[in-house]
Amino acid sequence: MSEKKQNNNSSSKAKNDKEITISLNLKHLILAIIIVVLSPVLVAIGITWPKFLFSHTSADANSWLQFWGSMLGGIIGTLAVIYVAHLQNAKQEEQLKIQNDKQEELLNRQLSQNEELNSKLITLEQNKIKREIYTSFLEKLVIFNKKLLAFSLEYEVYIEIIKKNRGDILDRKYYKEYLINDYKKLKDTEIILYDEYTYLQQWYETITPDLNNKIKNIDFPTIDFYISTDEDIKKLLKDYDIESLGKRYLEITNAVIKLEYETVYFLKSINSLGKFSI
Repeated sequence: MSEKKQNNNSSSKAKNDKEITISLNLKHLILAIIIVVLSPVLVAIGITWPKFLFSHTSADANSWLQFWGSMLGGIIGTLAVIYVAHLQNAKQEEQLKIQNDKQEELLNRQLSQNEELNSKLITLEQNKIKREIYTSFLEKLVIFNKKLLAFSLEYEVYIEIIKKNRGDILDRKYYKEYLINDYKKLKDTEIILYDEYTYLQQWYETITPDLNNKIKNIDFPTIDFYISTDEDIKKLLKDYDIESLGKRYLEITNAVIKLEYETVYFLKSINSLGKFSI
């Protein structure tokens, strides 16, 4: 609708310009005819009237004819020179305007290309920084996940031994020593993994807008029972539901694995934007 309106306005403007041009040309034609008709009359008056106006002059009609001929010739020549100069100046202005328009168009095109190039370079630099951050994050995540899987397996074996031997653990010295010694190892490893996981959570918060996995909402599960003596083993068997102690690290392990895949996928998406043509 707006394009049709613009076309109508352009057509109306062109029609008005054409009418103005025709009107001006008609006026110039009438003026030229009047000048052509009046010129001989004015020359005749200029030849005959000086005798009446200037009675003391000794010039005859031929002298006045030469005078007015020279005068009119000079005027006409001067006007012709001025008109030609006007035409040349108008032509030069038109050519200069066309040249300026072309230069302006070229400049705008170059500015547009420079802006596009700068935008692409900025995007590449941003992707490069992101790639370095995510690559480093992924490396830390993979290392942590390997440790977590190994720790989770050790813990499940630990709990499974308690389940299968709960009836005679206290009667077997080997099991008691195993539970006490390995508990200390598990807790030491747990402290290390807890610190690493907290670090990953804090790091994750700085890049979470680009990733969907919410490990920051999953707390690192800790071993909530304590074993260092035979009495602690008795308390564990009496007060805790042994069956519920297993699979403690399943949720966090799945979350970390999922985050690994998401980070890899995000790195691939960044690398796919790494090339462009200039």
